[in-house]
Amino acid sequence: MNVWMDYVRKHPETTMRVSYEAMRLNPQPVMTNILRFVGLSVDENILAETIEDCRFERIQAREKAKQTDNPWLMPADASDVRTFKARGGRVGEYRDLFSDEQIERIETMLRDHLDGDFGYSE
Repeated sequence: MNVWMDYVRKHPETTMRVSYEAMRLNPQPVMTNILRFVGLSVDENILAETIEDCRFERIQAREKAKQTDNPWLMPADASDVRTFKARGGRVGEYRDLFSDEQIERIETMLRDHLDGDFGYSE
């Protein structure tokens, strides 16, 4: 991540920082900005349909129904959402998956080793 941040600092005109939190909070304007940044035109109606089709609940339903031929996109156990590729999508969901001690260790490592503000927040 430090290599990535160094590149962003050196080439701000060719990079766009987008947080997961922003994407979850306001997907349509964030995606509109991304598409425009890479030089694509935006049809707001198509984008709204795409965002609706890509909600976690819909992706999970497709995973559960195994509506893909791609084995990489199939859950290991269709009755256990923890094995899905799209598990929950909640901001800060990792806090449910790790103990307090593990979270503190992760946060300490990030604080001690990341070079810069990556803008992560809950």
